[in-house]
Amino acid sequence: MRRALVIHAHPDDEVFATAATTLALHRDGAHVALRVATGGEAGEQAMDPRSRPRRGAGRP
Repeated sequence: MRRALVIHAHPDDEVFATAATTLALHRDGAHVALRVATGGEAGEQAMDPRSRPRRGAGRP
């Protein structure tokens, strides 16, 4: 049996970057495993406007 390991840094990267290739491998009979390096926590924080510094913050 053929095997493929798909590795991405962030959640959802596999959707945009390698979804078609991953599906083609699966349809051809390969066992495909997906690994993601992060849980995406930083992305959620970046999207939350309360986590962004205010203008002028830290200035004397």
